[in-house]
Amino acid sequence: MYDTPWYAVVKIDKSEVYGSFRERAVIFSLAGLLLVIVLTQLAAGYQRKRDREWMLQQIELEQDKLKLQEDYQSIARQWQTTFDSISDGILLLDKNASIIRANKAITDTTGVDYAQIIGNSCWKIMHGSNKPIEDCPLPEVLASKKRAIAELLMDGHWVFLSIDPILDEENQLIGTVHIIRDITSQKQAEKALRESEATFRELFEHMSNGVSLYQALEDGSNFIIKDINAAGESITHSKHDSIVGKLVTDVFPQVIEKGLFAQFVRVNRTGRPARFETFNYIGDELEYWLDNYVVKLDSGEIIAIYDDITERVKADTANKKLNEELEQRVLQRTEQLAVANKELEAFSYSVSHDLRSPLRGIAGWSTALAEDYNDKLDEQGRLYLERVIDETDRMSKLIDGLLKLSQISKAELSPTPVNLSDIATQIIHRLREEYPERKVDTTIQADIVVTGDANLLEIVLTNLIKNAWKFSSKTDNAVIEFGKTFIDKENVIYVRDNGAGFDMTYAAKLFEAFQRMHKASDFPGTGVGLATVKRIISRHGGRIWVETSPNNGATFFFTLGMEA
Repeated sequence: MYDTPWYAVVKIDKSEVYGSFRERAVIFSLAGLLLVIVLTQLAAGYQRKRDREWMLQQIELEQDKLKLQEDYQSIARQWQTTFDSISDGILLLDKNASIIRANKAITDTTGVDYAQIIGNSCWKIMHGSNKPIEDCPLPEVLASKKRAIAELLMDGHWVFLSIDPILDEENQLIGTVHIIRDITSQKQAEKALRESEATFRELFEHMSNGVSLYQALEDGSNFIIKDINAAGESITHSKHDSIVGKLVTDVFPQVIEKGLFAQFVRVNRTGRPARFETFNYIGDELEYWLDNYVVKLDSGEIIAIYDDITERVKADTANKKLNEELEQRVLQRTEQLAVANKELEAFSYSVSHDLRSPLRGIAGWSTALAEDYNDKLDEQGRLYLERVIDETDRMSKLIDGLLKLSQISKAELSPTPVNLSDIATQIIHRLREEYPERKVDTTIQADIVVTGDANLLEIVLTNLIKNAWKFSSKTDNAVIEFGKTFIDKENVIYVRDNGAGFDMTYAAKLFEAFQRMHKASDFPGTGVGLATVKRIISRHGGRIWVETSPNNGATFFFTLGMEA
């Protein structure tokens, strides 16, 4: 006890002393354990959260990485597609001229696989050589580090080659880019253009027409002469070297007066070509006459093509004057011909009338003589008398034929559709009635229709079919055909028989009046029928001919100028 010598001694049992302590220790231990458990759970939860966030970050990073890879691959594919789609060949070379990349155009051109191209030198792949070929610009680029171009012939193809250097930040060469373009078609076009220009120049210089080329000033107020050909020099009386480069109005001031300059201005302004004539007279004498054609080219140049037609105009003038004189002469001759025709018609009538009367008298008296004095004449006398009667009858028929021939020339045509098949059938029918003893095999093609004068065409068929009937009279199994065929793109009508025929040597005379191929005693006739046929066919604008040989029949062909 403070401030005293006394001490107080107290005895307490351990269980009593530690009893409350143990309770607190248990409580604190449990509380501590609980706290540790809580802290541990909290720490574990925090760690799990951090782990989850880290995992999420890693997943996002992986996704970003995958996306970047996909984007890179997509860009690479797009770049490669673009690289391969370029039609020009592209090579990327390192500084040692080894190929590190090539596009599809290279593999297509060389026929070498991509894997075999990479790592090889360009001249080995492109030229099959172990060193650069002559004129290759690569050594120059490697030495100068500057761009170079060249045109090379490779495997029969022309290529345009451009080589660009690839430099690093220190301006050191690390590689080159080769761009190879096939210019074969361009070279061929250039060659064709050169040949075309040479051909044009050759044509230009050797044209019979004058040709001049002009370039309009910017304001279109005048034109500079750029070229002129040899014919142009001759027509304009000028020289190429002395006029080219000068203004047209300075060299040829008359172009204004003659209206040529105004045409140049109009064609240059509108672009529409113009054709016109220029001429000049000295008194009544024609000095020159030019036919001009002026056109504007796509290049903007004006080209004038002109032809000296002075002699033609003079000739046309002379022909016109001559035609006027001829027309006057034709009128005079027509009047004279009309008078002659009237006189001929009167003469024909007179001849017909005057000849028929004595012929009728001869025939009548001869018949009377034969009837009244028949018993007083011997056989020879009666034969002579029959000859006289026959000849007078033949003479009468000749007169009829001549009159008919002259009338055909004067008769007016009345064209209508005519069925020749029907006419031929009627003619054959009449011949069968007139000669019932004849056995003739006839073939008539149906519906042959033409345009012409029905009466005149009936005369044609009557003469041709009667001739066929007559000249096949001495032939066994006589055949007559009438039909239409196609010769040299032309409709042709024919009459064919298998009769006597004749020598084609004399065919040209067959259609003339009084021309006969056989004796009258063998085949009677006047020799006027075929002349009449030809005249009718000619009046229809057609023609007639024959194909025949002795004893092999004859075929008469004819055409008609009038269409059905």
